[in-house]
Amino acid sequence: HPLFNRDVDRQTGYKTSTILCMPLRNSSGELIGVTQVVNKKAGAFTAVDEQLLGAFSAQAAVAIDNAQLFERVREMKTYLENILQSLSDGVVTVDADGLITTVNAAARPLLAAEEAQVVGQRAAEFLARVQPDLPQHVARVEETGKGFLQYDIEARNLTGKPFHANVNVVPLLGNAGEKLGAVVVLEDVTTEKRVKSSLSRFMSQAVADKLLAEEGTPALGGVRQEVTILFSDIRSYTTLTEGADAHQIVDMLNEYFTYMVDVIFHHEGILDKFIGDAIMAVFGAPFARPDLDPFNAVEAALDMDAALHRYNELRGTQGKRAIDVGTGIPSGEVICGYIGSERRMEYTAIGDGVNLASRLEGATKQYGARVMVSEFTHARVKDRFVTRELDNLQVMGKTRGVRVFEVLGRAGQPVPAETARLLQLHVPALELYKGARFKEAQAAFTAAREAFPRDKVFGLYADRPKYFIVNPPGPDWSGLVRMEVK
Repeated sequence: HPLFNRDVDRQTGYKTSTILCMPLRNSSGELIGVTQVVNKKAGAFTAVDEQLLGAFSAQAAVAIDNAQLFERVREMKTYLENILQSLSDGVVTVDADGLITTVNAAARPLLAAEEAQVVGQRAAEFLARVQPDLPQHVARVEETGKGFLQYDIEARNLTGKPFHANVNVVPLLGNAGEKLGAVVVLEDVTTEKRVKSSLSRFMSQAVADKLLAEEGTPALGGVRQEVTILFSDIRSYTTLTEGADAHQIVDMLNEYFTYMVDVIFHHEGILDKFIGDAIMAVFGAPFARPDLDPFNAVEAALDMDAALHRYNELRGTQGKRAIDVGTGIPSGEVICGYIGSERRMEYTAIGDGVNLASRLEGATKQYGARVMVSEFTHARVKDRFVTRELDNLQVMGKTRGVRVFEVLGRAGQPVPAETARLLQLHVPALELYKGARFKEAQAAFTAAREAFPRDKVFGLYADRPKYFIVNPPGPDWSGLVRMEVK
């Protein structure tokens, strides 16, 4: 409210008005300031003075309100421009007169044009140089008010170089719905963008960036290199999913894969593919480190087992059955590279090592092992993990055998008493068997089976020597066992 401050002059005794204040309010009635006049030269402040100051204050309030509104509009304009420039997709705006008004930072390299070459141009003429049908799409959107979307069109920049883009044209409308023009969004889907999108799905961002930095935009093709393959599969998947609907099965797999893939990326592996409920990962591609890749793969397998334990605890609280898995890890030479077409390619590994990984995973069921490695992987990691030799196994599709080992834990950590006792029984018994001393081997494995009745390895070896006792093998016997199932 207006304020008069009256006081008494001590010399004359007259009452004089020394201060007159008036509030300043914006168009919404909010207080934005105060106008104050002090010590009128002649006489006291009157009602006329109050009216005069009120009129002045009203005009000042309008000026201040407009200035603040202009600042807010300017800040919002800057804010929206910053958003537009930060978009990864190219954006071109066209006004109601058919002129291009803005082109963001992502659109300029895509079109191979500077801002001055685009802004102010007739949209119909300029866009026709990019893609002949584009002006028609823009005109139709402006006329109907309905957006247009087309995937993977071939266009050309101002230099004539072709590129592929997803095109989205949307109408530009005012607050009252009036037509102001159109917005053209160009999503670059050229080979490099496709590759970046593909790489981010199966390898960590750091590995993808390093690969692109060293190789540029990859092309179809591959190279031979030594890698370690990890193949992991859910056991008894059909039984596990009996009675579940499709939604429940997909949710379970998505949750399970999330736990597993995070571990693979953490240990610098790449996700090659999902095969139903199975996971295939590669360690050593695209950058081979023969001394480190097998270690990372086995570390990943053990950490995947720990992550699965946490997931099973969560499933237990929800009244759901636990998931069990087996993992096979061989090492060897495969072909790694980009396979597919120019428009859809995947980085993958092919070769005997991939097939062997799948076979080893299948063999884990027969031996009751959770993590099984080939002799080539074992040779690189045997000092860093606690293992036991399982067999000389000839898998389907192979003419030669490969020695396989079960990973029981990490070296350098306290070995559980049960594991230590199991190894004390297993190692000498297996040496007897490999030395063709079958009667002694049978007795040793029978005693081991009695001590560990649930151990499948002891069960297998307690029965196997019976045949050789009756049918002794020749001097070239190597203990080879053929695996009859995949």
